[in-house]
Amino acid sequence: MKILHITSYDRLGGAGISAFRLHQALRAIDVDSRMLVRRKLSDDPHIEEIRGIQVRARGWLGAKITKLLGIKDGSLNLFPTRLHKRINASDADIVHLHWINNEMISIKEIAKIDKPIIWTLHDCWAFMGTEHHSDADYWKLPTETTNHKSQNHHLKSTLATLINRWIFKQKQKQWKDLNIHFIAPSQWMAEQLQQSKLFSTAPVTVIPNLLDPQRFRPKDQTASRKKLHLPLNKKLLLFGAYNPLDPNKGSDLLEQALRNLPPEIRSTTELIIFGAEGTRRIAELKTHWIGTISNEETMVEVYNAADLICVPSRRESFGQTASESLACGTPVVAFRTTGLIDIVDHKQNGYLAQPFSPKDFTKGILWILQQNRESNISVNAQEKAKRCFAPLPVTQQYLQLLKK
Repeated sequence: MKILHITSYDRLGGAGISAFRLHQALRAIDVDSRMLVRRKLSDDPHIEEIRGIQVRARGWLGAKITKLLGIKDGSLNLFPTRLHKRINASDADIVHLHWINNEMISIKEIAKIDKPIIWTLHDCWAFMGTEHHSDADYWKLPTETTNHKSQNHHLKSTLATLINRWIFKQKQKQWKDLNIHFIAPSQWMAEQLQQSKLFSTAPVTVIPNLLDPQRFRPKDQTASRKKLHLPLNKKLLLFGAYNPLDPNKGSDLLEQALRNLPPEIRSTTELIIFGAEGTRRIAELKTHWIGTISNEETMVEVYNAADLICVPSRRESFGQTASESLACGTPVVAFRTTGLIDIVDHKQNGYLAQPFSPKDFTKGILWILQQNRESNISVNAQEKAKRCFAPLPVTQQYLQLLKK
């Protein structure tokens, strides 16, 4: 069986990394897996980059247009790319779409793919308008409890809103006969799909993103701190993402939570931030801005250097940093919301605070700091990662789906 994964990147961002890991895990069990990407960052010979200046130009133009329209976090996917012809001409048995936004392939062209399609929902764009995430409810099926006034609140006649609704109608028109089996990396994402007008009856299987526990594993904390030039005698809290300043990642909620820490804890606690450069102290704590981490080996050292990771996200389709941290034996503090509910088991391998209470998030930080690193919480974290996110259990679920 030949699988062709379509995604913007192979080793960049949560979606690209998860697609790359799945591709590698499939090849490791002799599945003919290949990837077609807009930008290739690995040296994998089974990954092909779509070349040409027009590819970059479409992405650049699409980003400019959405910004001019006032769309903060969205994709149009309107420009013709002819990528569907390339996909149809391939010898792939199944096409697996991942994150294909920012003009990688148009809405119309997705409908012209003539091979069986699997689509992993790394965000909500497939069943919304231009948005990757949204608090609006125009895309949802009406329910008995739907507040009509709440629905109309999101129908303001702003240009961005009108474009969102127009794109949504294009999807309704082009995709009405589309035959897709969706993969949701979390139960929450599956529920979002099932509430949508576009794909409420579409088949969906919940399969988490995978990681390699042989790479993401516990290491000596002191040695990791020395490698990263971090203090040895402080409690270190970790926070980061591909774009940690994205409002969905909750940096504002984290800052409020850190300000609530009692003085005796604040004096012995420092913060590490990865994914961005900076100089300012967060909540008056000494803050180590370590920038973008370009390889997994360094990321493993970062997880192991920390006493816990803070994941104050408002939304996560899955929560890759949380799963990776667990695999390294480092507990997670997160809000009890979206995809993180599937990853963090409250007071077993981390702490799930009430959404979106900085006060309860502070309580979670303090609870974990009271635990010993060699306690059950660290062991439970590793066991959860091996049981749920390792290649074998994930690829077994994936193969069962492919055989259908």
